[in-house]
Amino acid sequence: MSDQGEQMDFDLMTIISTFFVIATLYALFKRFTSPSSSPPPSSSRDVKLSGSEKAEVEDEDEGNKKPLKIFYGSQTGTAEDFANTLSDEGMAYGFAPEVIDLEEFDMDDMIDTELALFCMATYGEGEPTDNARNFWTWMKEEEHEDDTLANMKFSVFGLGNKTYEHYNLMGKETDKLLAKMGAERMFELGLGDDDASLEEDFEKWKRDLWSSVCNAAGMEMIEPLNIKKQRRYEMTTYDRIPEKVTSHHFQTDFKSETEGSYLVPTKPLLSANHKSYKMYDAKNPYLGKVITHRELHSPNSDRSCLHIEIELIKNSYLRYQPGDHLGVFAENDAEIVNYVAQRLGADLDAVVKLSPAGKSKATPLGPFTVRRALTSFADLTAKPRQSYLREIAQYCEDDEEKARLLLLGDASNDNSVAQYQHYIIKDYRSIVDILVEFPSLCPPLDIFLELTPRLDPRFYSISSARDDKPLVVSLTAVVSTANKKGGLKGLYTGVCTGWLAKLQNRVDDVVVPCFMRKSEFKLPKDPSIPIIMVGPGTGIAPFRGFLQWRKHNRDNLGDAVLFFGCRSAKLDYLYGDELQAAVDEGYLTTLITAFSRDQSEKIYVQHRLMEHAEMIYNQYLKKGAIIYICGDATYMAKDVNTCFKQMLMKYEAVEEARAEEMLSEMRKNHRYQEDVWHS
Repeated sequence: MSDQGEQMDFDLMTIISTFFVIATLYALFKRFTSPSSSPPPSSSRDVKLSGSEKAEVEDEDEGNKKPLKIFYGSQTGTAEDFANTLSDEGMAYGFAPEVIDLEEFDMDDMIDTELALFCMATYGEGEPTDNARNFWTWMKEEEHEDDTLANMKFSVFGLGNKTYEHYNLMGKETDKLLAKMGAERMFELGLGDDDASLEEDFEKWKRDLWSSVCNAAGMEMIEPLNIKKQRRYEMTTYDRIPEKVTSHHFQTDFKSETEGSYLVPTKPLLSANHKSYKMYDAKNPYLGKVITHRELHSPNSDRSCLHIEIELIKNSYLRYQPGDHLGVFAENDAEIVNYVAQRLGADLDAVVKLSPAGKSKATPLGPFTVRRALTSFADLTAKPRQSYLREIAQYCEDDEEKARLLLLGDASNDNSVAQYQHYIIKDYRSIVDILVEFPSLCPPLDIFLELTPRLDPRFYSISSARDDKPLVVSLTAVVSTANKKGGLKGLYTGVCTGWLAKLQNRVDDVVVPCFMRKSEFKLPKDPSIPIIMVGPGTGIAPFRGFLQWRKHNRDNLGDAVLFFGCRSAKLDYLYGDELQAAVDEGYLTTLITAFSRDQSEKIYVQHRLMEHAEMIYNQYLKKGAIIYICGDATYMAKDVNTCFKQMLMKYEAVEEARAEEMLSEMRKNHRYQEDVWHS
């Protein structure tokens, strides 16, 4: 027995050794016969493990790498994408980067952070993005010693739009406040302008970034041969249907989804216990039933503007004030969804899940059907950024098509940027249009879902007040359309307003995923303070809420004047009857209209302002009135600002520079408020 046992041990060792040698030789063969450069691998797998294995990148020296935290404050996903780009580059330069959502970071740990990069977007009129609000409060409102962040070396890139008054305020203030708390600026502040070429600004800023970061870390900078994009997600495909599948950030029965009615209204929770109320926000939207859907334009109008009312339930997180915003999650058009699935060879009824790949901290998504992923998750009609074109080009089978996409995606080349601006921006080409016009482009589904931007909520100024209908919120939205060249359809339609427009025959049968977003655009706490409202077109929305509040709170009301403008009194005079009733009943002092097409010369609200300049100055500005402006930021808001500047120059007898200072002071004191958007 002993000799037989020893022989068996010897045979076993021989087998193991032989297997080890073969495995080693095979690994060496694969290493040296693999292509040196290739697109990121698809990381899709089946629950049965019958698919390709999960791709992992291991680095034995990672523990010796210098940690680099990359924070982002993002509203639409662009700042997050920039942070991920910096992470990929940081890894190539020898750092151990960590991309961090500011909303999920403990601010007490900021003190121990040594190397940090910040990608900070500015929302609206100088406000922080939703996920950066706590960070902003921590920096602005809490008391800090001058050496609180003495251990930190940092650099900031801000994302903004020059058409707004407070251009890149979050980037500028983050840079200033970090330095004020003792942090050392290791590289200059970068500012990107979304009204021009945001990606080009980003490329130029980071061109010399890494030499400074390496120097601050005490590292020798070695230029990497290539920068590999790290996968954020891996996709699991289910061979069986789970009991629940996810839509947006909520769950629903799979069976009901296949039947075409996958959402049901949110039910009220126990009203007796206020603490039992569920929080509703962008990560957990409220599902509100549409109870009113009507067209505000006359039948003769060639445009469309919707008035939509959504039923609420009693819940503290669904309370709002006039001037607040409603965030709405939309759906992609079914024709577009079907086309994309066909192009990618994807089964719309397959159930998949996206999980963080490797050490990625990306938020898990799903499980959901491919139909739901393409309908509610991927922004298929978004204009692709240049970085998107560069990355997706790797999946073109035709060399000429690949070269064309790489050219359009080169943000470091002025000629490429010019071609991109014309081909994509000016001609309104979307991600789905790229699939149409580059027929050899066929990325794997998991790659497509990872690269394609998320279908983020669209925000609308609430056009109601709870004083009028406590359990109703309304929005006023013009259906965005534009002629475009090429692609799947000849007409561009806004994804959210286009979806909302199609709900007209489904009143009381469809729900809208939505949530409230607080705004600084507020009526004065003292109702006796006079107010000036300027809101052409859908800029009337918050002022309808203001007037509803004044209708139900008439004690000690100050004067109120409203300047409203549209094309024609017979075509698009939004809420005309309501506005006249407000004047007749006394809660709107003066209504001044500007119908641009009802006479030979076009007249806009800014013309009416100057016509009534003396009245505005004497009855309002001299009495400390608050100015409210809502609407287009590109032209209208700037022209209105010029009107008020000219009023001050004339009636205060001051020079232009002093008038601008006075308006700036009014802004700081919240006497000049804007709720404007870039059209």
